Amino acid sequence: MRRQRVFILFLWLSLGFFLCIPAPGAAQNWGTVMSVQAKTNIRADRSMKSRITGELKAGEKIRADFLKNDWYAVFNLNEKNRNEAKALGYLKDDDWIVMNTDQRLARAKQRAGLLSG
Repeated sequence: MRRQRVFILFLWLSLGFFLCIPAPGAAQNWGTVMSVQAKTNIRADRSMKSRITGELKAGEKIRADFLKNDWYAVFNLNEKNRNEAKALGYLKDDDWIVMNTDQRLARAKQRAGLLSG
């Protein structure tokens, strides 16, 4: 009987331990995951005249944040740190971005100055 209690206690403690460990992606709670509708160039700066630093294919997903003057800083999906210096570059906020309703609402609030960027 004592052995069974020890075993059950061990199981409960193990379960509690594993539930306290965050998932690998849990710390990436910033930005907005978006995808592009068509092939899109990533720019070095927030300007159509800046050099092209990369491109995204249709349907490719990125993490976008730091919306300023209709330009997003874009990051790899697995980027852990919310640091604009780590951005791949910038994408113009046009119809190329596919967002869900919550993302559109958040973007509208950010543009209206209700959310800090």
